[in-house]
Amino acid sequence: LSRYYDILPYDGSRVKLHRPNPSDGSDYVNASFVTGLPSTRTYIASQGPLPHTIGDFWQMVWEQNTEVIVMLTREDERGRPKCAPYWPPNRTSPVEFPALGGLVVTLLDESHMNAQETVLRKLSISLSRDCTTPPRIVWHVHFLAWPDHRGSNPQTVLGVVALARSLQAPSAGPMLVHCSAGCGRTGTFCTIDAVLSLLERAREPLHDPHADPVAATVAALRKHRVYMVQTLEQYAFCYEAVLCRILEWQHSGVECPGWVVRRDSLES
Repeated sequence: LSRYYDILPYDGSRVKLHRPNPSDGSDYVNASFVTGLPSTRTYIASQGPLPHTIGDFWQMVWEQNTEVIVMLTREDERGRPKCAPYWPPNRTSPVEFPALGGLVVTLLDESHMNAQETVLRKLSISLSRDCTTPPRIVWHVHFLAWPDHRGSNPQTVLGVVALARSLQAPSAGPMLVHCSAGCGRTGTFCTIDAVLSLLERAREPLHDPHADPVAATVAALRKHRVYMVQTLEQYAFCYEAVLCRILEWQHSGVECPGWVVRRDSLES
């Protein structure tokens, strides 16, 4: 049920599947709720599904009312499987899983952007035995240009963050973010998104010269899931991406009340 033997969710924050009958199987899925961040953003951080856990993955999406999935890994990297393809291969081949009496996933549309580095899929999920519950739309943002254990292009990642945000409805459940293990790239993405949200929404300037929202966010993430932001390079990339956005704000004349930064320190 877990892709890696040393990447297991904390019991206090793990997502539990609804299993009304013991015969339905375990409530376990390798995914964690991420809450209580300085920015108040919430996520589900998940491993990339294995072939035999795809049904559990989609049950989690349905039960948690997730409308946006961000996938930060390729299916295979350097000859090793990183994530099973859990979406239908084409528009004419919906996939049904036994979960919830029949959970049907259908591919409605697929488009490529950012020089083929990002794939946006529009999916529909529905209950085959419940005609009274309308289908739900789930957006699948698949970013292909982020090597494992490393950073990526900050401007491109910021674009993926913006895309995922634009698709997230206020009434939706937590955004689901995953790579392969659901720690390194997943934690880095969540950190960047959460810190930018904090800087955008804060009502008082961050006057404390020792305040570090990146470090505070990473520390908060790690209370909910192991190895979030797994490597030093990924940690540094969080700062690089946040700095990139701050410079964009300054160069465009946009003032954000949530931060006070000396221009000479940014440009040095």
